[in-house]
Amino acid sequence: MKSNNEENVEISKREGVWSTPLPNEMKLNSAFREFRNVILIFSVKESGKFQGFARLSSEAQYDLEPVKWVLPPGVQSCPFGGIFFIDWICRNELPFTRTSHLYNAFNEAKPVKIARDGQEIEPKTGEELCRLFPSDNLVDLIPMLKRMKKQTLNRPRKRHSRGPFMDFNEAGNNGVSRHDSYRNKISSHHLSLKSSSTTLSLHSIK
Repeated sequence: MKSNNEENVEISKREGVWSTPLPNEMKLNSAFREFRNVILIFSVKESGKFQGFARLSSEAQYDLEPVKWVLPPGVQSCPFGGIFFIDWICRNELPFTRTSHLYNAFNEAKPVKIARDGQEIEPKTGEELCRLFPSDNLVDLIPMLKRMKKQTLNRPRKRHSRGPFMDFNEAGNNGVSRHDSYRNKISSHHLSLKSSSTTLSLHSIK
């Protein structure tokens, strides 16, 4: 998700929500219905960084109090649709310079930092990108994993021959040190990353 400002990403990290224009909303709703895990990777425009990544935990909701998003200059009315609930997995930043070796086969093999609206990331590339993020020791993964497990039981997904990457298994109780990378945090929580979900890096006008 590409944001024009840091304020909206901070709102998202604080409140666990996100909104996007209708074309992207339709893609996210469809992905949420079809895949076990939909991973959103965030970046603020011209920041030269990714700002973290989160798991989509609902379809767009329209019966909630509106979020006070910071709109682009000159925009009077909110161009966004409903409100998605998301679970932040990592809220730490990752400089683009750390990702220069990653290219997205789903986007003409361009560098992964480059993406158009609604651009999906090739599964293995998405997995490797997420593993590059430094560990976020302030995020408790266990509540998210419990919600994910409950959703999986209530809404079984279709089987896909091409399923992007994250499969979150039940977390263990092992802690991680402040110097652990996200790769080590995944291991310490017994999280298995393999083909059973989808990852999207969507660019909105926020």
